[in-house]
Amino acid sequence: MNIKSLSQKVSALGFCLLTLSQAVIAATLETSVKVIELTPQKLEVVKEYIGHLDPLERVTIRSEASGAIEKINFEKGQLVKKGQELVHISTERLALNVEKSKSNYNLAKTNYNTQKALAAKNISLRKAELNLAQSKTDLLLAETEYAKEQKLMEKKYTTESNLDTKKNALETRKISLDKAKIELDQVRIQTDQITLQSYLNNMEVEKVNLDLAILDFDKSKVKAPFSGIIKSKSVQIGGYVSAGESLLEMMDISKVLATVNIPEKDVRFVKVGQKAKVVLDAFPGKIFTGTVKTLGLEADTSSRSFPVEVVIDNKEGSLLPGMMSRAALQTISVDNQILIPAHAVLEKNDGKVVFVEQGGKAIEKKVVVGVTVENSVQVMDGLNPGDKLIISGHQFLSDNQKINVIGTSKQYVVTTCGKECLFTEI
Repeated sequence: MNIKSLSQKVSALGFCLLTLSQAVIAATLETSVKVIELTPQKLEVVKEYIGHLDPLERVTIRSEASGAIEKINFEKGQLVKKGQELVHISTERLALNVEKSKSNYNLAKTNYNTQKALAAKNISLRKAELNLAQSKTDLLLAETEYAKEQKLMEKKYTTESNLDTKKNALETRKISLDKAKIELDQVRIQTDQITLQSYLNNMEVEKVNLDLAILDFDKSKVKAPFSGIIKSKSVQIGGYVSAGESLLEMMDISKVLATVNIPEKDVRFVKVGQKAKVVLDAFPGKIFTGTVKTLGLEADTSSRSFPVEVVIDNKEGSLLPGMMSRAALQTISVDNQILIPAHAVLEKNDGKVVFVEQGGKAIEKKVVVGVTVENSVQVMDGLNPGDKLIISGHQFLSDNQKINVIGTSKQYVVTTCGKECLFTEI
């Protein structure tokens, strides 16, 4: 064995002895630590989403009739009521068409009523109808008599001859009924019943034509579909418009919608009817309260986010479409949670760990963490209420190492809200 090799072995042995001695010293020395006793906490996470304001309703009103503009009863920016007439298109031809249709309908109605009265006075028709009614009555009576005779025959209270007589009478009544039906049909053909039906059909056709004419006339008077404000005007008096051409655009801003996009990881926490706080750059320091009105059912393919609309009252009309908005929505609210300072969690090769004090020693515990809220972290598994968590001096501890507790405090019960909770509690 040469001197160089011997020297290397001595050095290695010396290093091992030094490491062992340090570990022994560390195990015997008591590290000073501070601990807190864990208590159940309430966890709330409120996140902020950026968006803009939209009107509650917006509509572009188009003409359903062609013609010249006779009247315009609004100006840009004017408030209008539901049902208020906004535009009047030339109606001279349409008005004449209504009058013509009324005349045609009234004439058809008069002709029908006259023909109906004449048909009612037709004696032959009336006689045939009465004959049919009598034949039905006679048949019913014959059926009754025959049924009685059958029962008597079953009890031997009558003869075969009497039964045959009743049966023949029944057959005779059936033949009489058939003849009465044929006679009535012949009389109807000979009377004006077919003509009467023709008059009725004509009257109904003219009534439809009148309704269509009135509908076209009404379309020439463009009315507001809801109460709102006129955003833009596309026509002038005297101008000609075709059916389908844009006349104006109006909005309902009695309420406005703060439209924001929610990431897919948060959308499951948002519900329709949920309260929200909204702030606007146009009104620094002012907080508006709203309610989730709609929740998109499909994510945007590029951003993987879902559109959400928060409706806000706007009685004063100061909130205008297009304004930038920030909506605060509560995504998590749970009680009885274990929340610890984030710095108390240490990263090791096999996962996250913390140290708790038990019997004057530091005990290492593996933990499963959830959400991080500001300087606190949610512990899903590994700790329980009452555990004494080491929050200071834990960085260099090892499992089962003796410790000196220089400070103990009990965790206060508070509501932990994320740093995104900008506008006070929801």
